[in-house]
Amino acid sequence: MRAVIGQARSSFDFRWMMDTRKILLCNLAKGSIGDDNSRLLGSLIVLKEKLAALSRQDVPEAERAARVFFAKRPTTSSGTSNPSLRNHVSMG
Repeated sequence: MRAVIGQARSSFDFRWMMDTRKILLCNLAKGSIGDDNSRLLGSLIVLKEKLAALSRQDVPEAERAARVFFAKRPTTSSGTSNPSLRNHVSMG
């Protein structure tokens, strides 16, 4: 986790990914990286995506590539939805 968060510069350019219609898939399963790490990385990804979307104001709306943000809602071990993601993600 320290290697990811401690980087001086991000290796992912979210703006470039949007403009060139690339797809970013992230597996943030709590079982793989832990609950706290999953929440932190998920929040950072949502923030970076939102900032990249806002930075596109310099491109005329008619010329912008369409963007879609999809987040699969996590489920608990009992199969019920976890409402905590709705507090972090705004679909738009």
